Amino acid sequence: MVDSRTARQVIETLRGLKCNVAFILIMEQGHEKTAIELMKMGVDNYIIKEPDFKDMIPVLVNKVLKGLEYEKEIMEAEEILQKKSYLNQIILDSMPCITLLLESYTREIIASNAAATKTGAVPGKKCYSTWFQREDPCPWCRAPILWESGEEQHCEFI
Repeated sequence: MVDSRTARQVIETLRGLKCNVAFILIMEQGHEKTAIELMKMGVDNYIIKEPDFKDMIPVLVNKVLKGLEYEKEIMEAEEILQKKSYLNQIILDSMPCITLLLESYTREIIASNAAATKTGAVPGKKCYSTWFQREDPCPWCRAPILWESGEEQHCEFI
């Protein structure tokens, strides 16, 4: 049996080496506090050593593996989202005029180029409330026409 100091050393060493290893502790009754401390360090789960604990091991291993698979999927999705956000920002910043990417119908700003940001556009807020400091949508806004027709809209202000 490995004591908690040795378990901590093993966890720290493997985490330091960037090893993606699942940790499941098998502990005697009464050591739950140690198990919680080790879970804060990265242990995935633990099981109390009882007469039928061996029957629970496959269930626990499957649970931990599914959790690791889920974490991997989340990391991959975040990476894809980050790449898309980066590309969207490059496209927006290449626009010579003020450009906003809006959520359909809500008019919430998803992203904006540098020119729009300089004029007060704030992602996460409604375009009219940050940019024009209005409480209601702008009467000249062409976005609803775009959303209904799907045809691009242009509006120049002089």
